[in-house]
Amino acid sequence: FTIRGTTDAGLYLNNCPGATVDNVVFESCGGTRGAIWVENNGTFTLGAGNSIGGTGVACSWPLTIDPEAFPDPGCVIPTTGNTNNAIQVRSGNGDRTGSWPAFAGLDYVVTVNATIATAGNLTLGDGVTVRFNGNTRFDVFGTLNAAGTAGQGVTLDRNTGSDWYGLRFYTSGGGNFAYCSMTGAAAGFDVNGAGTLMLDHVTVTDGGYGIQSTTGALTLRNCRVFDNSTYGVYLGGGTMSFGIDPDQWNDIYDNGGGTAGRNLRNGPSDLTAAFVYWGSTDHATIKAGITDQEDNASLGLVTVTPFLNANHQTEGTGVDDPELPDGALPVATALFQNHPNPFNPTTTLRFDLKTAGPVRLEIFDLKGARVATLLDGPLPAGHQQVTWRGTDDAGHPQASGVYLYRLEADGLRAVRRMTLVR
Repeated sequence: FTIRGTTDAGLYLNNCPGATVDNVVFESCGGTRGAIWVENNGTFTLGAGNSIGGTGVACSWPLTIDPEAFPDPGCVIPTTGNTNNAIQVRSGNGDRTGSWPAFAGLDYVVTVNATIATAGNLTLGDGVTVRFNGNTRFDVFGTLNAAGTAGQGVTLDRNTGSDWYGLRFYTSGGGNFAYCSMTGAAAGFDVNGAGTLMLDHVTVTDGGYGIQSTTGALTLRNCRVFDNSTYGVYLGGGTMSFGIDPDQWNDIYDNGGGTAGRNLRNGPSDLTAAFVYWGSTDHATIKAGITDQEDNASLGLVTVTPFLNANHQTEGTGVDDPELPDGALPVATALFQNHPNPFNPTTTLRFDLKTAGPVRLEIFDLKGARVATLLDGPLPAGHQQVTWRGTDDAGHPQASGVYLYRLEADGLRAVRRMTLVR
């Protein structure tokens, strides 16, 4: 039979899991939702016998779905003859589990903010492209995944010239994104809750913020975050985990539109951001692209060493001190961040001494009580390092927590923080 001339949707499926639509002609279904509208439904199938548009009386969309409608991979969806040859995504409050497969020549287009509820779980299949109208987004209270591969991947992009909002994760919302690219999102990956987000081989570029987190737990592996106009990574809180060796590299560079400190803005806790290529192998240039405690006392310190070059080979080693030629004397007396940090049970404290003289290096707890004295005597000029084994002067192991270490030398009195985790 034929459905013609509707003002909203030609056929509406709601809570009809497993439904099949076949051998139906849809003509001039020019309303908001087009020929077929499926929501709150689970899986469904469109057969090869359907005719949607293409007969001179086009439909506005061949198919409209919400985040809990999952077309079967075998669906036959016409790619020509409609005003918009794409799958429209609208609204919803998806609490079902399923996936969106890729269809040749058909993108998914989000025209109205779409929501994944706490119990919902949506996976974007390999090869899927989702395009977003200006300022639209996914609100994720449950789980959103991207199951891309190196061969195809998942693409998230703007639909028109204006930026879309991004993916916003609330409460416990999170997910795993593999081989995914995000382009043109004003807020990027925006973690506004306590959820967990894993990004693996994800590229975020040409947006406002690349990645931002208020309270969530994020892990970055083999990700590229570059050419975002506001910040590359912005941490208001939560935790961020970077790689533990060069094979787990990340690239974070050229963010902030030329404004200093915009590749990474740290939150209130110390952060180890190692095995990252920052667009440079010059230590001073790298640090200039980062905002941390050295710029704002309310923020934690960021340790960037060891850092990588563009080929993801290790360049900087040890702790955050400039790379100097072998045998060169320091140009200034300075105290650097310990490494590793956090640590268990030992860490290395390094400092530069411009001129020979007396040196005192001490450990304190946050109440100001001295825990240990590591150095108290003369040292020659040069690059110095001392290992602290997490004990007091009597050799008693200290509890987990934040400790201060203070250097007094050559007229300098400098203090830094470190975290012992048992």
